[in-house]
Amino acid sequence: MWGLAYKDLLLMRRSLWYYAFLLVIFTAFVLTGSLDAYILSGMAMLFSYMVPLSSFSLDEAARWGEFAAATPACLRGIVDGKYLCSLLTAAGGGGAAALLICLCAALGRLGDPLGEVLLSCLFCTGLALAMEAVLLPILLRFGSKTGSYALLAVTLPVFGGMLVLWLLERKGLLALPDLTPGAAAALAWGAAALCALAYALSWFIARRIYGRKQL
Repeated sequence: MWGLAYKDLLLMRRSLWYYAFLLVIFTAFVLTGSLDAYILSGMAMLFSYMVPLSSFSLDEAARWGEFAAATPACLRGIVDGKYLCSLLTAAGGGGAAALLICLCAALGRLGDPLGEVLLSCLFCTGLALAMEAVLLPILLRFGSKTGSYALLAVTLPVFGGMLVLWLLERKGLLALPDLTPGAAAALAWGAAALCALAYALSWFIARRIYGRKQL
C-alpha cells in the first residue's frame, strides 16, 4: 500500500513542485496585500486533491491496474494506495497552507484573525477529502476520460460557488456566517465518513474490474 502510494507521488512529483511554486506566488500576493490569506487554503485544497486524481491517466497509459492486480499487493493495494495518496496530499496541502498563513501572520501581513484563517485550512482539507471520496470511485469504475468530466462537474460548482459567495461578501451584498470550530470539525468528520463509504465502494469496483482475486 505504502509503495503504491509512493509510486503515485513519484509520478506526480513534477506537478507537486509546480503546485508548491504556485502556493509561494499566492503567498507573495497575500504579503503585498493584493489577496486575502483565505486564498491559500482554497488553492491548497485544489492542488492537493488534483494530484491523486491526475495519476489515473498515467496508470491507464501504462496498464498499471492489470499489473498491480497480479502482484502480492493485489486489489487491496490498488484501492488502498489511491486512498492513502489522497490522505497524504490532502494533509500535506492543508499543512502547507497553515504554515504559509502562520508565516504571513508572523510578518504582520495576515489582515484577518489567525484562528479564523487556520480554521479555513481545516475546512478546505475536509472539503478536498469529500470531493475525492466522490470522484475516486468514478475514476476507478469509468476511467480517466469519463472521470475528467466528473472532475469538472464537481470542481466547477464548488470553486465557482465559493468564489461567487466570496465576491458577494466583499461587495457587502451578502453576510456569510463566521466559520466556527464546530462547523470545520463537523465537515472533517463528515468527510472521513464519506471516505470510508467511498473506500468500500472502490474496493467492490476494483473486484468487478480486475476479477476476484485473493486479498
